[in-house]
Amino acid sequence: MNDQPLIQSFTNVHTALRTDLKMLDSTLKRRGKLNKYELERANRWFEFYWTQLAAHHHGEDTYFYPAISKYDANFMPEIELLTKQHHELDHLTEELRATYSRAAQLQDGPELASLTARYAGLIAAIHSCLDLHLAHEEDVLYSSISKNIPEKEQADLDQAYIKKVPMKELSLLAPWLLANMTHQQALEMRGKVPWFIRFLNDKFWNRKYKALVATFQL
Repeated sequence: MNDQPLIQSFTNVHTALRTDLKMLDSTLKRRGKLNKYELERANRWFEFYWTQLAAHHHGEDTYFYPAISKYDANFMPEIELLTKQHHELDHLTEELRATYSRAAQLQDGPELASLTARYAGLIAAIHSCLDLHLAHEEDVLYSSISKNIPEKEQADLDQAYIKKVPMKELSLLAPWLLANMTHQQALEMRGKVPWFIRFLNDKFWNRKYKALVATFQL
């Protein structure tokens, strides 16, 4: 099933989403108490991550879910639950941002220590919530796609969406995906994208991405 074009595309993105957030969550757990400098870098990391996740969810809500429901009417009832799960992640992120906003105004002390611990706890909650959402989504989405959408039309849907992604967004999305996929997934993806995308990524985008990552590595 996973070698079908649209399913493989979802799997690639989901792998990157899982990998990056797990790394952030694990890093915060390993470091324990954060100082303000470390909290700021962690928050930069999350905000970059959230840009990728929010864009993915927007693409699902406005493009992929409606497109799939045209092939499979039985998928339509699932859309409400899947979008509700997206909103749950939105709500947790709002809490996280409010926590960071308050912490950023404080000097070292008990309240800052409490808020940094709360921040790390919310990252863990977002990680857990995302894992549950992705598992549910893959269960219902992959089955619907494989049973109802011919592979040629899967590829057409995927390519039509990629063409809608602004180049500025793609310049960070592509190297982020490649950095957070498995080695095999990255090789396969590089083999499928147009040559000029590989060229731009190798000559320009990857350097820009690495410079950005250096601003929030912990």
